[in-house]
Amino acid sequence: MAISNERLVSIEGDYVTFRYKNYNAGGRLQELRLEAHEFLRRFMQHVLPRGFVRIRTFGLLANGHRATKLAQCRELLGADPPVEPEPQDFGPEELPRCPHCRQGLLYPAGETDRPRISDLVARTYGETDYHDTS
Repeated sequence: MAISNERLVSIEGDYVTFRYKNYNAGGRLQELRLEAHEFLRRFMQHVLPRGFVRIRTFGLLANGHRATKLAQCRELLGADPPVEPEPQDFGPEELPRCPHCRQGLLYPAGETDRPRISDLVARTYGETDYHDTS
Protein backbone atom coordinates (compact mmCIF):
# COMPACT_ATOMS: atom_id res chain seq x y z
CA MET A 1 0.00 0.00 0.00
CA ALA A 2 1.52 3.29 -1.07
CA ILE A 3 -0.57 5.48 1.26
CA SER A 4 -2.91 4.59 4.10
CA ASN A 5 -6.37 6.08 4.53
CA GLU A 6 -5.27 7.73 7.77
CA ARG A 7 -2.85 9.93 5.84
CA LEU A 8 -5.55 11.27 3.51
CA VAL A 9 -6.82 14.55 4.96
CA SER A 10 -9.34 15.70 2.36
CA ILE A 11 -10.50 15.35 -1.23
CA GLU A 12 -12.04 18.59 -2.43
CA GLY A 13 -12.96 19.07 -6.07
CA ASP A 14 -9.81 18.46 -8.09
CA TYR A 15 -7.44 18.50 -5.10
CA VAL A 16 -6.19 15.88 -2.65
CA THR A 17 -4.60 16.81 0.68
CA PHE A 18 -2.54 14.25 2.60
CA ARG A 19 -0.03 14.06 5.44
CA TYR A 20 3.59 13.07 4.97
CA LYS A 21 6.69 12.95 7.13
CA ASN A 22 9.22 15.61 6.15
CA TYR A 23 12.63 14.17 7.05
CA ASN A 24 14.32 17.43 6.06
CA ALA A 25 12.36 19.12 8.87
CA GLY A 26 13.35 16.60 11.56
CA GLY A 27 10.66 14.05 10.71
CA ARG A 28 7.81 16.50 11.33
CA LEU A 29 4.36 15.67 9.87
CA GLN A 30 3.24 18.11 7.20
CA GLU A 31 0.35 18.37 4.79
CA LEU A 32 0.60 18.60 1.03
CA ARG A 33 -2.20 19.62 -1.35
CA LEU A 34 -1.92 18.35 -4.91
CA GLU A 35 -4.14 18.33 -7.96
CA ALA A 36 -5.86 14.96 -8.29
CA HIS A 37 -4.03 13.98 -11.48
CA GLU A 38 -0.63 14.76 -9.88
CA PHE A 39 -1.59 12.80 -6.76
CA LEU A 40 -2.61 9.81 -8.91
CA ARG A 41 0.60 10.09 -10.98
CA ARG A 42 2.70 9.94 -7.82
CA PHE A 43 0.56 7.15 -6.37
CA MET A 44 0.88 5.01 -9.50
CA GLN A 45 4.67 5.17 -9.28
CA HIS A 46 4.32 2.83 -6.30
CA VAL A 47 2.14 0.26 -8.08
CA LEU A 48 4.11 -2.71 -9.37
CA PRO A 49 3.47 -4.17 -12.84
CA ARG A 50 1.54 -7.43 -13.00
CA GLY A 51 3.79 -10.38 -12.22
CA PHE A 52 6.14 -8.44 -9.93
CA VAL A 53 6.18 -9.05 -6.19
CA ARG A 54 7.15 -6.49 -3.56
CA ILE A 55 9.80 -7.82 -1.22
CA ARG A 56 9.93 -6.42 2.27
CA THR A 57 12.64 -7.48 4.64
CA PHE A 58 11.31 -7.76 8.15
CA GLY A 59 11.12 -10.52 10.72
CA LEU A 60 13.63 -13.27 9.97
CA LEU A 61 15.14 -11.39 7.04
CA ALA A 62 15.54 -8.00 8.75
CA ASN A 63 19.08 -6.69 8.50
CA GLY A 64 19.68 -6.33 12.24
CA HIS A 65 20.05 -10.01 13.12
CA ARG A 66 19.65 -11.79 9.79
CA ALA A 67 22.76 -14.00 10.05
CA THR A 68 22.00 -15.03 13.64
CA LYS A 69 18.34 -15.82 12.93
CA LEU A 70 19.07 -17.74 9.72
CA ALA A 71 21.74 -19.78 11.52
CA GLN A 72 19.21 -20.59 14.27
CA CYS A 73 16.62 -21.59 11.64
CA ARG A 74 19.12 -23.90 9.94
CA GLU A 75 19.98 -25.45 13.31
CA LEU A 76 16.31 -26.02 14.20
CA LEU A 77 15.63 -27.51 10.76
CA GLY A 78 18.75 -29.66 10.85
CA ALA A 79 20.04 -28.07 7.65
CA ASP A 80 23.69 -27.84 6.72
CA PRO A 81 25.30 -24.40 6.90
CA PRO A 82 25.69 -22.66 3.54
CA VAL A 83 28.85 -23.47 1.62
CA GLU A 84 31.01 -20.42 0.97
CA PRO A 85 32.58 -20.43 -2.50
CA GLU A 86 36.35 -20.47 -2.52
CA PRO A 87 37.82 -17.15 -3.59
CA GLN A 88 39.56 -17.27 -6.93
CA ASP A 89 42.78 -15.37 -7.40
CA PHE A 90 43.00 -13.75 -10.82
CA GLY A 91 45.80 -11.57 -12.07
CA PRO A 92 44.80 -8.25 -13.69
CA GLU A 93 46.01 -9.45 -17.08
CA GLU A 94 43.62 -12.43 -16.96
CA LEU A 95 40.46 -10.40 -16.26
CA PRO A 96 38.38 -8.91 -19.06
CA ARG A 97 37.90 -5.14 -19.23
CA CYS A 98 34.56 -3.35 -18.94
CA PRO A 99 33.02 -3.22 -22.45
CA HIS A 100 31.79 0.36 -21.88
CA CYS A 101 34.64 2.31 -20.28
CA ARG A 102 37.51 -0.12 -21.09
CA GLN A 103 39.05 0.89 -17.76
CA GLY A 104 37.48 -1.26 -15.02
CA LEU A 105 38.06 -4.97 -14.60
CA LEU A 106 35.24 -7.51 -14.65
CA TYR A 107 35.38 -10.05 -11.83
CA PRO A 108 33.48 -13.30 -12.46
CA ALA A 109 30.74 -13.85 -9.88
CA GLY A 110 29.10 -16.90 -11.45
CA GLU A 111 27.05 -17.90 -14.44
CA THR A 112 23.32 -17.71 -15.02
CA ASP A 113 21.02 -18.50 -17.91
CA ARG A 114 20.20 -15.31 -19.75
CA PRO A 115 16.43 -14.76 -19.90
CA ARG A 116 14.83 -14.00 -23.24
CA ILE A 117 13.11 -10.63 -23.45
CA SER A 118 9.95 -12.26 -24.81
CA ASP A 119 9.72 -14.40 -21.65
CA LEU A 120 10.09 -11.32 -19.43
CA VAL A 121 7.46 -9.40 -21.37
CA ALA A 122 5.06 -12.35 -21.34
CA ARG A 123 5.55 -12.79 -17.59
CA THR A 124 4.91 -9.08 -16.99
CA TYR A 125 2.02 -8.39 -19.37
CA GLY A 126 0.54 -11.81 -20.03
CA GLU A 127 0.80 -13.97 -23.09
CA THR A 128 -1.33 -11.89 -25.47
CA ASP A 129 -1.55 -8.42 -23.90
CA TYR A 130 1.69 -7.09 -25.38
CA HIS A 131 1.16 -8.10 -29.01
CA ASP A 132 0.19 -5.34 -31.42
CA THR A 133 -2.92 -6.46 -33.31
CA SER A 134 -3.15 -3.48 -35.70
